[in-house]
Amino acid sequence: MFFKHQREKTLYEIFLLNQRKDIKKWHHYFSVYERYLSPYRVQRAQPLKILEIGVFRGGSMRMWREYFGKSALIYGLDIDPECASLVSPADATKIFIGSQTDRAFLKDVIAEVGEFDIIIDDGGHTARQQIESFEALYPATRGIYLVEDTHTSYWPEFMDMGATTFMSFAKDKLDSLYDWHADRGSYELYGAAPEDRSSVPAVSDFCRVTIGIHFYDSMVVFEKGVNEPRWHESR
Repeated sequence: MFFKHQREKTLYEIFLLNQRKDIKKWHHYFSVYERYLSPYRVQRAQPLKILEIGVFRGGSMRMWREYFGKSALIYGLDIDPECASLVSPADATKIFIGSQTDRAFLKDVIAEVGEFDIIIDDGGHTARQQIESFEALYPATRGIYLVEDTHTSYWPEFMDMGATTFMSFAKDKLDSLYDWHADRGSYELYGAAPEDRSSVPAVSDFCRVTIGIHFYDSMVVFEKGVNEPRWHESR
């Protein structure tokens, strides 16, 4: 007897089946989610670890659970103490209560959990909240760091750092991706492999561990990976 393979539901299908209960997401987010998060649905030796900043009523955490499966470790972070009762530890889910701008608190979260494969910032959306969280948590991310609702960078009530918004911060990070090329005179541009060079340019830690930044309407996706020195292959 042959059984027809059952296709995995997309995140949007899971969202619709839950009748949008306690989940607030813009419709156009789902295609971006699918593009960057679907590769993490594969079986792995170690459990997938996901952190979502901003729990609300727990609906999206339940959505991530259904999308990534029972083996995934789903974590939430929220400043509202009432959120702590929304999930069960028996479901491999935990919610940390604290501020996303409290770096000592975030350091404690990292100390307890270790590195995350995916971090989704759907928290308070002010410039300070988004930037402080990113600077504290990005080093503990080994896959995708996704910031939602970045349109608030253009709304005065969320601009609590003056001219510095999350979007201006992200654009500066985009320039950092080019650190290997910023000082052309520091190595022969089309020369030997990195181990044969006498000097290399000053390259930020961010550049060394980031392989891409992707901008969408109201979303910025940072993609972690080993970003090696640049050279041309000899033929």
